[in-house]
Amino acid sequence: MDTVVERVIRTFNGHVYAVAGVVMGFFDDPAQTQECAHQIVDLTHHEVEVFGNQLIMVL
Repeated sequence: MDTVVERVIRTFNGHVYAVAGVVMGFFDDPAQTQECAHQIVDLTHHEVEVFGNQLIMVL
């Protein structure tokens, strides 16, 4: 399944792991993670949690 969230994560050169209604993105740089999270929030209006180089969103 290729959701909008997964496409945004890939746009920011992240790696996606999705399972059981949770999407996780892994990045090389915390700044990339923050920028991607802001973009996802702007597009989906859902909460995104950021932990260093990782983001998590519950669908």
